[in-house]
Amino acid sequence: MLSIVIPAFNEETVIGDTVADVRKHFRPDELIVVSDGSTDRTDEIAASRGARVLRLPANRGKGAAVRQGVLEARGDVIAFIDADMPYRPANLERAIDLVRTNAADLAIGARDLPQSESDPSYPTRRKFAGRTLSLLIRLFLMRDITDTQCGLKAFRGDVAKHLFSASRIDGFGFDFEVLFLAQRRGLRIARVPVNLSHRHASRVRLVRDSLLMLRDLVRVRVSAALGDYDSPQRGRRGRRER
Repeated sequence: MLSIVIPAFNEETVIGDTVADVRKHFRPDELIVVSDGSTDRTDEIAASRGARVLRLPANRGKGAAVRQGVLEARGDVIAFIDADMPYRPANLERAIDLVRTNAADLAIGARDLPQSESDPSYPTRRKFAGRTLSLLIRLFLMRDITDTQCGLKAFRGDVAKHLFSASRIDGFGFDFEVLFLAQRRGLRIARVPVNLSHRHASRVRLVRDSLLMLRDLVRVRVSAALGDYDSPQRGRRGRRER
């Protein structure tokens, strides 16, 4: 059984097409759109296209939305993608197949692989910020994963439940937190190249979100040192992290 989770915050202009494309290309047993406190027609449009819509009452962050969807998903394989589906369906298919065939416990998009297609529309300062974050992640958390933030990932169902039950970051830093936890548990992580299906407009607010991710990087490092991740429920605050 395949479950696909799509986090969405005010995505009325793209969510209908994305839901339709996901249903057409993947025919998932379960398609969950988690509306992260949206104030537009995201919920209505997603439901009208056949998605199961979960709603967070307030905007908490991408990590909180993905976590909610994963914990309620029922699939043997659980994947998530961004609401505007910026990568080609074949990329997600590859990630799902690696998990489905037991070649990996989780498979993640990697924009830095030689076969991947970079986005030339990204401003230089955003690229610099992304590379700086990647460097800090490699220095303080994990050396082996050089792109943690790609919005395309697939997990074995039980692995996803375990990792997201232990996670606590609600903002964009949830990606590196979950991968850090996976690596600590000795899980097999595969990286797959990604190719753009279109040029997408990032919702990352460069200065504010970069500072929040740096804060979350410190939080993960300190929590690990204190042993907070040894018990999935220890230290859970449910705070707004976006």
